[in-house]
Parts: sequence; C-alpha cells; structure tokens
Amino acid sequence: MKANRSGLGLSVVVLAVVVPLRAQEPPKVAPKPAVRSDAVLEFRGSAAAAGLVRVSPAADGRVVRVFFEEGSMVSKGDVLVQLDDEMAKAELEKAAAALKTEKLAAAERQQAELAVTRAKQALEATSIRAPLDGIVLTRTVAVGDTLKAGALLCEMTDLSTMEIEMRIPAADVSKLQKGQNCRVIPDAIARSRAFQKKHRDGLPGVLSHLEPVADVTKEAVRARVTIKLAPDEAGVFLKPGMTASVLFPKSEN
Repeated sequence: MKANRSGLGLSVVVLAVVVPLRAQEPPKVAPKPAVRSDAVLEFRGSAAAAGLVRVSPAADGRVVRVFFEEGSMVSKGDVLVQLDDEMAKAELEKAAAALKTEKLAAAERQQAELAVTRAKQALEATSIRAPLDGIVLTRTVAVGDTLKAGALLCEMTDLSTMEIEMRIPAADVSKLQKGQNCRVIPDAIARSRAFQKKHRDGLPGVLSHLEPVADVTKEAVRARVTIKLAPDEAGVFLKPGMTASVLFPKSEN
C-alpha cells in the first residue's frame, strides 16, 4: 500500500461505498428435506451481513495513528485513522493570517474567508472517521503508510441487518413464498439464557429472496432470509458466519 508521499493541501474525505455482501456461500452441504411437524418447516443456513462499506481517503496522506483492529466494534464518528496534519495546520494558519489583513476589498475578503473554510475542512478531514455504527471486517492500513487517494483503509458492515443464505430442496419450494415470516435460531446461542429470555421463539425474519430457477445439480433453490435487529442487539445474537435454523410456520404455507 506504500505510495509516493504528497501534501495534504487538498481536502480529505471518507469515501463510503455500500455494496452487497454476496461472496459468502451457504453451507457446502447437500440440502436436507424440510423437517415436517405440525408446527413448522425447518431449513438450515449461514449468516452474512447485508452490506459492506469501504472506507478510503480522497487525497494523499501519511498515516500517523490507527485506532482499530479487525473485529473492532465502532460507532459512527469514531476516528479510525489519523493522517499527518502538519501541512493542513500550516495552511489554516496562513489562510487565517491573510483574512486578518487590513483594507481587504470585498472580493478579496470573500476569497480569504473561503480559503479559511477550505483549510478547516482539510484539517478536520485528516481524521478519518467511521461512517456508521458497525464492525470492522478488514484492516489494510498501518502506521507509516503513505496513502494515495482512494486507497482502502478498512471494510465495515452494519450488523443491524443480517441475512441467512439457504438452499431449499426443490420439493419444498412450493411451500414458501417471498415475504413470508419465519423465525431464526442461531446454533451457537440457541440455549443461552440471554437469547432465550429475549427471543424464546427465535429472531423474527422475512423470506426476502427465493430464486426462480433451481440448481439442477443439487436439486435445490437458493433463498435468503433478512433479519432486522435492534441497535443494542446488533452483533450480539447473530454474527457473520454463524449457522442457524430457519423455521417457517406451516400455517403460512
């Protein structure tokens, strides 16, 4: 990630690009027939975050401090990376001094005020901040790195919206429909007291995607359930990579 160093005279902003997280595959196992009881149809799947945010600076700069690690939970506005701000401070001092010059014409004063505003923005932007509440998935930056504009600092995701990727046996597809309600029970915490106390019947979810074409080699159809979590539960009961049971009430089929 090393690059030629250049000044910080230009403003630095965070570029946060949201893209879908579809890289994670459902569990590599053959789909099993649904568990048929008087109450539910049950399927298996794995959890993934619904979106990915890539954080990058928009101008060159040298990294002097990094405030996060992979797996860190951060809040919107937290400083993630501090760039060298010496030049930005010097530019602000210079612009402020020019504004104090006596007998400025109206046009000159307007330009001086604009220069101060831009210098303040450049200085503030040397502190790269988290664009959302969430978890840091990857870190690709270290102290001493000299970055070019657009260089990737880290990837983040918001764990308040999670998805369960599944493969539904072709024989059971007719029993499901998009928008159908379900319950999600993560394997790792299914018996924990905290989970049982708050979600005895499982996390509420909705069947958000059901592919129209089956995978003939596996005799299965890809499906996705979306779970909306309260802010204080994001990253607590369901995390990327966790396996879970998904239960559909038969009464809705």
